[in-house]
Amino acid sequence: MTPRASSTPGRSDGRGSLPSRSRTRSERQWEYEKWLWDSDYFRLVVPNLANIRPGARILNLRCGQGGMARTLYPLIQPDGEIIGLDDDVEAVESGNEYNAKNGFDRIKLLPHSALEAEDYLPPASFDHVASILFLMWTRYPEGFRKALDTAFRMLRPGGTYLSIEPDYPVFFSGMWKTPGIEEAQWEWMNVRSQGYGKYEGFKFRIAPEVPRRMIEAGFRNLRCSDYCSLEWFPPYPKWQIDAMMSGVTSLTPGDPEMEYSRTLMKAVGHRDQRIDELARVQRAWFQDVVDQMKRGEMPTMNREFMLVTVGEKPES
Repeated sequence: MTPRASSTPGRSDGRGSLPSRSRTRSERQWEYEKWLWDSDYFRLVVPNLANIRPGARILNLRCGQGGMARTLYPLIQPDGEIIGLDDDVEAVESGNEYNAKNGFDRIKLLPHSALEAEDYLPPASFDHVASILFLMWTRYPEGFRKALDTAFRMLRPGGTYLSIEPDYPVFFSGMWKTPGIEEAQWEWMNVRSQGYGKYEGFKFRIAPEVPRRMIEAGFRNLRCSDYCSLEWFPPYPKWQIDAMMSGVTSLTPGDPEMEYSRTLMKAVGHRDQRIDELARVQRAWFQDVVDQMKRGEMPTMNREFMLVTVGEKPES
């Protein structure tokens, strides 16, 4: 699946805007939460790494619609609290509405920038700070460092910061059924990530830097774990098939997401002919996966690696 960027992508050099995306960030985020959160790893392993206990107060940076907050919610019962920050007003409103309807009454999402947390919340007032896919979408390197400094300052002494970041490119398993697919996906991800760096200042492969940068920010007693997102198994609900079908759509010439990728890749020297060929090969693979899922078969899929890093703010 393609990475999720901000809702208002634009060129950082001030020379114009990139094409709009085919789906809103909220739509992409809901899709991704369905993909990610139904996992024993996040329900069982992550809480132990971060030492999350009942009654804890958690700050969720770049919370989106609150998928991470809802996953951690059972751990803070009965009297804990989770505050989420995200400058995407649509996402926050959508998440708060969902939480109100489904009993997540101790989660509060606020429409503010995660990098400006101290403007809205008192520092040193949380037992835990948690984020996923947050550091990779901050400007590198100044925004990346500011994000870690913010997490550090919002924690009480002895509190922990839980960071989950992907390590792109992803690992591909068994996709040789579509000729050239592995080479095409590696090249697509690498060139696209270079384009993000040029236009928006984002660095995809941020995960390997996280432990070192956390130490520089003052965190100690680091604990790291890796996680590979699970493949799906039949029978497949409609949203899973639709999610894979979006891969076909977003790689079709003329689709806003395809043209957004084209702009990024042309920025670092790729020509239209090569971009269209890479898209064609990947589109064929996504379509094959969709067809297999509709037949109830078990297709080979992308596996997205995550680096989970937990750091502690010293007591003194």
